[in-house]
Amino acid sequence: MRTVLSTRRLAWLVPMLGLLACAKKEAAAKPAAAESTAAMTPPPPPAPVNVTLAAKNRSQITGTVVLTQKGDSTEVALTLNGRPREKLMSHIHGGTCAKTPGKVVAPLSAVTIGSDKSGSSSTMVLTSVLDSARAKYGSLAAWS
Repeated sequence: MRTVLSTRRLAWLVPMLGLLACAKKEAAAKPAAAESTAAMTPPPPPAPVNVTLAAKNRSQITGTVVLTQKGDSTEVALTLNGRPREKLMSHIHGGTCAKTPGKVVAPLSAVTIGSDKSGSSSTMVLTSVLDSARAKYGSLAAWS
């Protein structure tokens, strides 16, 4: 199974922090004491990004990926649905599904789809690794 994690989808990883910082600068003037407290408080992390995985090449495997920033890492949570199978190796490639993807930029934990026809895994990936790969390839593709 393949799906594209486009630049648009992962763009929140770094730029969102910049947007939050800009929004603070445009806010109404606050008393000096409030400004110094706000300056010491880091902005909240961006909301998780949900990506739907479509079956490709007659795999009959569908699912979702949820990307959640946690500090300097991003949690990549996979949930797959389909016919029961042994372990499915999963990873993030540079590039898109439309063409042959680039090299693996982030290996993910394997997923086993059980008799209930679902399986999941969660892997922490350094956000800087995803940002560098997105800058190099323009987009990222998840494969199982």
